[in-house]
Amino acid sequence: MVVKVSGKIDGKEVIFERAEGDRWNATVPYDLDGMYVVELTAENDAGNIAYCTKMLLIVDPATLCVRLVPLDYMVEVVPEDYKITVIPEDYAVEAVPEQYQVIAEPDPLFVRGIYPIHGRGGVVNKIRFILGEDKHVKLLVRSPNDEPFTILTASYELARYTDIVVQGECDINEHYLDCKIAPKEKGTHILEVTYTVADSIRKARIEVEVV
Repeated sequence: MVVKVSGKIDGKEVIFERAEGDRWNATVPYDLDGMYVVELTAENDAGNIAYCTKMLLIVDPATLCVRLVPLDYMVEVVPEDYKITVIPEDYAVEAVPEQYQVIAEPDPLFVRGIYPIHGRGGVVNKIRFILGEDKHVKLLVRSPNDEPFTILTASYELARYTDIVVQGECDINEHYLDCKIAPKEKGTHILEVTYTVADSIRKARIEVEVV
């Protein structure tokens, strides 16, 4: 049987008195929030001691009320001081058709072989030699539009296959080029003439058949 009850309420010592049986009463201090921290120690007649703690909430319906209290702080959406607006560009880029174009024009100069003459015509791209002949080959450089020009330098090479047989300088007489060759072998040779007009280096080739 419990013979003694002692304890604290909200940290304050209180006196418990037996009411009847195992019920004990105590006067508690006033608390505005109605919450009490209770610490109890009970001892029975055999000397056994028990300890417990509780948190009690006491509500008085007669004095219960609800009151709206404004918050100390609140959050509201504030419009930005700055905003981004897409502005159409002042300038635009568009493809413009070219004002100039490149057109391939025919070569202003062409070469005509005028000597030796084979056949009825005077223009040849192929000439014939008999083995042992030593003779001149004359070329005429012309402009289709008869534009004036000057031949500055001219040279020639006579080759059989990939071997150069003979080479030298051409005689220049206004627009005429003259070179003298004497092939030493039968077969097909290539006579290549290189000449300079203004800042252009040009070439002409004539097939030489040696029989």
